[in-house]
Amino acid sequence: MLPVENESNGVKITILNYILNKKYSCKRDCWSSDDCSIKKKCSISQNKGTLIGTEVTVNILNASDSSFSIRSGSWEMIDSNGYAYGACALCDTHHPSRTVNPDSWSVSPGTQIKTTLLFAELESGIDVAAFLFSQNSFLLKFEVNPLPDTVKSLFVVREEVSIKQALEHDYELRSLHSEVNRLKKNVFSRFNNTLTPKEITSLDNSIINSEFAIKEAFRKLEDWKKALLEEDFIEAITQYQTKIDIFRENENKSKILSQKVEQLYELTPREFEEWTANLFESLRYEKVTLTPQSNDKGIDVLAEKNGLKIAVQCKKFKGVVGSPSIQTFLGALQNAEAHKGFFITTGTFSVEAEKIALNMPIELYDKVRLVQLIEEAMK
Repeated sequence: MLPVENESNGVKITILNYILNKKYSCKRDCWSSDDCSIKKKCSISQNKGTLIGTEVTVNILNASDSSFSIRSGSWEMIDSNGYAYGACALCDTHHPSRTVNPDSWSVSPGTQIKTTLLFAELESGIDVAAFLFSQNSFLLKFEVNPLPDTVKSLFVVREEVSIKQALEHDYELRSLHSEVNRLKKNVFSRFNNTLTPKEITSLDNSIINSEFAIKEAFRKLEDWKKALLEEDFIEAITQYQTKIDIFRENENKSKILSQKVEQLYELTPREFEEWTANLFESLRYEKVTLTPQSNDKGIDVLAEKNGLKIAVQCKKFKGVVGSPSIQTFLGALQNAEAHKGFFITTGTFSVEAEKIALNMPIELYDKVRLVQLIEEAMK
């Protein structure tokens, strides 16, 4: 797996290697040999002559325009059980040559350095899973071994905390986060809500404008800030771009079908009944028959399907069909000994009418659902 690198805002950090539970021999005359803070932090068993810890070698390349701090306090080691350990710098006695002390050095622009960190000694059977570098509310992760699921879930929590901390202290990032959330909400509404043509146009314009604004903001944003929001942005805009052509095609079809429904208002009531009979033939109903124009006993079209007798009532107008009309139609169904009824209108149904039909063998088709029926017939 090694080396493992991660980059943010022009700074590339590479974990070159680590040595698990390395032993260092301590000098007898070391001024801190009796009370060594490094041993207390890293070694399981305190031994005056030996220091044991996990040594990590790191390379840091600074391609940004400002100095970069590499202090040991920014680092954590995560073991294979998900436990975290802080880092410390090696003392001068054990510090490798040609490497810098992380607590007394910053990487100047256009340079790179190598440093060594010391982490805790690990118990037998436990290995390193990852290293974390956290600074200024951003988090870089270096996965050196496959992460167990339990450890992955801990990382999710840690990353969420990092995002929350960044949002609390950065107005620019907080505003951009709101813009990304607004984009996600608009994409969801575009594909999941019932919308008027005016609402469709408004949402499409809002999504396009948000995409442009967020991309422009990303160009000026530091890499670590961009990384906090980029995944949600890409997911939302990819979903929109993938689905929008299909939705627009279907919407254009619905628009054409809606225009066909509008044209039905130009028919006479009898012509509307004839048109409905043709519609049911297209839907593959059998024995489709128009009832007499006068004395139709509340039934305009009779048909059969799968051995069931179907009765249809047609009402061509722009008004609202109320519950009394549904109750009258139910009586007509019973007189005709029909198994099921269709009430078709170019108008709408009242709430009471829809409630009554729910408990009856009657399907209601207003000017909106009639579009769906026409589309089904065309297929």
